[in-house]
Amino acid sequence: RYTVKEHTLRVFNVFSEQFPLFKERYKFKTLKNIRLNETLKYTIALHDIGKPFAIQAGDKHRQHEFTVPILEKTLRENGFTNEEINLAKALVGNDTLG
Repeated sequence: RYTVKEHTLRVFNVFSEQFPLFKERYKFKTLKNIRLNETLKYTIALHDIGKPFAIQAGDKHRQHEFTVPILEKTLRENGFTNEEINLAKALVGNDTLG
């Protein structure tokens, strides 16, 4: 029902509202080699980037096949660690952020 842009903005709004609450409530521990906030923001921004390619290929449910390589390349080019990239791929590849 939404464009990718509208959907992504909605997810960002939920993240902005909910992340501080969960961080405080669950006292997130620092993870070695993972900048959690930055990693999640980039992951949210890119979590549906492969959907138009999947639709073009005839099956929107294959979006993660197309998203994960783009996500990995973009994060790598922007200096994210292997651990951060693996976290992002796990979230998107399993549609946790969908």
